[in-house]
Amino acid sequence: MTLKEAIEKEVISQGISAIDISKASGVSKATIYNILNGLTDDSRIRPSTKRAIARGCNRELRILGDEGVEFIRSGLKAEPPEVVSNAAVRLRYSVGRPFLSDSFCQEAFDWLHDIEKAGRIPRCDVVNRVFQKRPEFLSLSVENAGHSEITSVVFSLGVLIPKGRLQRTFSFSGIRPTPPLARAEITLFLSEAEFDFDIEISQVLLGDVEGASCTAAWEHEKANLYRFRKTVISDK
Repeated sequence: MTLKEAIEKEVISQGISAIDISKASGVSKATIYNILNGLTDDSRIRPSTKRAIARGCNRELRILGDEGVEFIRSGLKAEPPEVVSNAAVRLRYSVGRPFLSDSFCQEAFDWLHDIEKAGRIPRCDVVNRVFQKRPEFLSLSVENAGHSEITSVVFSLGVLIPKGRLQRTFSFSGIRPTPPLARAEITLFLSEAEFDFDIEISQVLLGDVEGASCTAAWEHEKANLYRFRKTVISDK
C-alpha cells in the first residue's frame, strides 16, 4: 500500500489524527496533510521520514518489494491482531477530529451554541466548524478488544469553563454496533477554543450483543479528564 493508505488505515483503526501523528513523530502537520491529500509522491519522501511517521502511529515501517509500505505493530509479524482475552473495551480521547453527524453528544453542542449566542463565551464558531468539516473536535474513541459485538454505551459528560463559572453535566446513550477489533467514535466537544475548558467522562456503562456488561479501561489513571488551556503569547 502507499504511505497515504498506511496512514489512513491507522487513523481509522486507532482513532488518531494528523495532529497526534505530527506530535509523536516530529514530522510537520503540513507534510502529513500533504501526504493524506495526495500532494506528495511516495518516491519523494525520505525513508527516515516514513519511519518517523510510522513511529508516530506507534508502528514499525516495513518496505515492500513493489515500493509500497506497511505499518506493523512493534515486535509482531504483519498478521491480524489477536483478540484480547479479557474482553476489555479501551477508551481514549482523540483530538483534531472531524464532527460526526451520526455520532455526537447533542446536549453538549446545544448548550455550547446557546452560551455562545448569549455572549457568555468568546465566539467559537461551532456551526461553521461543523459545516466546513474542520478537524477541530474532541472525540471519544471506543476500541472493542473483546470477543462480543458492542451494542450500547452510556456515560456522563462533564464540561467546565472556568471563566464565567460555566459547568454542566450531560448524558450520552447510543453507539453504532461495534464488532471485535473494531473502533467506534463519538464527537464530544471542541478540541480547542478561545477559552479554557475541562472535559470529564464518568459512569461509563457498556453492553454487548448478548446483553452482558463490558468492562472499560482508560489508557492510564485520570485519562478520562481532558484539559484545554489556551496559550497566551507574550510580546515581550
